[in-house]
Amino acid sequence: PDAISPKILREEHTKPKTSIVLDNFYKFWAEHNHVCTGSVLMRTNVVKRTGGQRSELRITEDLEFWAYLATFGKWGFIPKVLFVSDGGKVSKEQGWIKKNKKRWESAPSIENWEERIIKRINRDNLHSYKIARGRIARNLIYSMIQSNRTQLARSSALRYGDNFPKNKMSTLLKLSSRYTATWEITCELLKLKEKFRLIK
Repeated sequence: PDAISPKILREEHTKPKTSIVLDNFYKFWAEHNHVCTGSVLMRTNVVKRTGGQRSELRITEDLEFWAYLATFGKWGFIPKVLFVSDGGKVSKEQGWIKKNKKRWESAPSIENWEERIIKRINRDNLHSYKIARGRIARNLIYSMIQSNRTQLARSSALRYGDNFPKNKMSTLLKLSSRYTATWEITCELLKLKEKFRLIK
């Protein structure tokens, strides 16, 4: 099915009527996950001040940069659908899963991912940042599992799980991380899940 993201743009009663300036970028991100789907425009002088993206990151490197940019000034949000896609079809046609194997293997620890962001976070934004970070943590933990770094994945789930987004995968990771046996079973099932995708 066609997908329009973020969800805030799918219905007229939820879509902002005009462009808005985000007082708290991380809160908006935590609620709407808009940075994974939009086109980003930024001032060149700000980009130069930040030093740009971290070249050593091969997964979620764009999200790290957006989160870091937010420590240098305010973001805006333009509520306009730029394109509609069928994510499943694109993934199948472009061999997304096979390409992602290398990205899974290069996934950093959450502490590594956030090292330059956390140093600049305003205390007033810290709580909402942690919730937004929960989205990133959940995805990086999944990558760690797929690249057989299951112990690092478990310790990360125990540390950051309270801020995972509310969905079935998050619940599974949080609950299973409490015990070694359930964690090992969960990791094997999730790896099998991806293997079956590759076979199709």
